[in-house]
Amino acid sequence: MIYLLRFIKNKSFLFSLLLGTLLIGLTCISTDIQYQTIDDFFMNAIASGYIGGVPDEHLIYTNVVIGQLLKFLFNTIPGINWYGLY
Repeated sequence: MIYLLRFIKNKSFLFSLLLGTLLIGLTCISTDIQYQTIDDFFMNAIASGYIGGVPDEHLIYTNVVIGQLLKFLFNTIPGINWYGLY
């Protein structure tokens, strides 16, 4: 614990944390986030329940555990695009 506090107090740690946050923020602002192929649109529609009427965990090229997590999230809080966040 003491070692961690000394490490956090170090100026190089704070500088690297600030620089990393700044670079990630600039990347998110300067790039356009979009689907690479048409299958992402359909997998989002399947996971959200737009196709089929209810959220489904069976997605292409995705582990079924992730599909079950997405299904749970779409069922509990449907207003958020969980597949897009994934």
